[in-house]
Amino acid sequence: MNSPVFVCKIVKNFVMSIFLVAPSLLLAEPLLVSGFVEARYKQQFSTPDSDSWQLQIKWLAKEGKLVEAGETVAIFDSAAVESEVEAEEAKLRKTRAESQKKEQKLRLELLEAESLMRVAELELEKAVLEASIPETHLTKIVYEKNQLEKKKMTLALQDRKQAFTQKKVELSNQLDIAEIQILAASSELKRKQVMLAGLNQKAERMGTVVYVRHPWFGRNIRAGDTVQKNFTVLEIPDTSQLYIQGWLNEVDIARVKTGPVEIYIDALNQEKVKGVLRSVSQQGESRAAWGDASYHALEVEVDDPEFDVSKLLPGMSVMLKVPTSATRKGVRQG
Repeated sequence: MNSPVFVCKIVKNFVMSIFLVAPSLLLAEPLLVSGFVEARYKQQFSTPDSDSWQLQIKWLAKEGKLVEAGETVAIFDSAAVESEVEAEEAKLRKTRAESQKKEQKLRLELLEAESLMRVAELELEKAVLEASIPETHLTKIVYEKNQLEKKKMTLALQDRKQAFTQKKVELSNQLDIAEIQILAASSELKRKQVMLAGLNQKAERMGTVVYVRHPWFGRNIRAGDTVQKNFTVLEIPDTSQLYIQGWLNEVDIARVKTGPVEIYIDALNQEKVKGVLRSVSQQGESRAAWGDASYHALEVEVDDPEFDVSKLLPGMSVMLKVPTSATRKGVRQG
């Protein structure tokens, strides 16, 4: 008979072999991943550029509405920008008025300086003529006086010419300054006007309005919300090329493989549709509403000849049953 020690060793080895082999025998259970129908190409409407870091949405076109090109789909609060436009218009008018006033003043001063210069030229001509009279025809005192007057008028003309030139330079400088100031005021006004126009957003092409989920609150953005710069608030998708996007927790990415998936569409009574997992993003993203973990985007396409893809609409929520590889740590439901 075998000794008890020998039997114990056999049992121990058998149990250890079960633990070593069992993980490889586990079936790879699929992950359940939530997702949404997305359009590959779409016109996006985002919080417009402004001097404020956030803006309030005053109005959005009704979700699901078919809009024409040029039709308004989103309006943001414009009260502050309208006030800024009015202030810039007043500033431009004031700048132009002040520039014109300074220009007129300098032009008058230039005319006066030119007039004084012409008078000095005439006075110098007279002094030169009198100084040219020979000393033999005049008394010594008168002759010396004429010579002194000539020198005096020569210096006076030089001063008048210098004053005239200085006024010309002042006028030229003022014209340059005025041009710069008016251009700056006009540019700022135009910037504010463009900003104001951007608060009323219009569709570039015909399409159906689809609301966008708030990145923080896990619900659709709606009229009345205050949103930060660059937040997408509304989309008009191209429904000819749709796909499904899901988000996979970073701890599960190593177990997911591309290939067939099952799609369950919430809006169609959990109708089961065949699909294909095309890609898994290697770049994780934070999703504030879901916690601190990093999430990777999945791209799934419908691959079911029996399903009418025209029933899909952007924004529809779906559940994906994604194939995985076996793991010793069990299966995580996404």
